[in-house]
Amino acid sequence: MHGLFENVAPAMLRHWSGTFSREIQESDSDYILSNNVWVEIRKLMEKNRKNMPLDFGRPPIDIQRHSAAFKAEDWTNWVMLYSLPLLQGHLPER
Repeated sequence: MHGLFENVAPAMLRHWSGTFSREIQESDSDYILSNNVWVEIRKLMEKNRKNMPLDFGRPPIDIQRHSAAFKAEDWTNWVMLYSLPLLQGHLPER
């Protein structure tokens, strides 16, 4: 569990943010999300914090700004609950 949520998930975030590696940044620019997209994701998460069930654990925090402080629980929630609906339409179909 920790291998996936504390290693793979942060690497995916760095890839989508364009900070994973320069080679990937140049070759896979379709997968790099702009700052505008991250601002939109941040606003959606903030707007819906009050509506999140307590069963989900702690309310989500801004992933782009505070991902370094994420624990395994935060990464689990991001991967399993939030990433799919929040990234839908922002990443290419392929």
